[in-house]
Amino acid sequence: TIAAWGTHGAHLDRGAQVKRLLATLKAPVFHLGLSKEGHPKHPLYIAYQQLPEPWEF
Repeated sequence: TIAAWGTHGAHLDRGAQVKRLLATLKAPVFHLGLSKEGHPKHPLYIAYQQLPEPWEF
């Protein structure tokens, strides 16, 4: 699973809600970079060469 919702995850605290849901998964979660606020970056704003990184939360 790759998390990539961008900074709009702060809207209505939706990012935190999704993060809690992802924490219940038995599979690893990855991101393609984190914003200054800690949200997983949206793929539209990342370099093509960026590799997924494990997201420990």
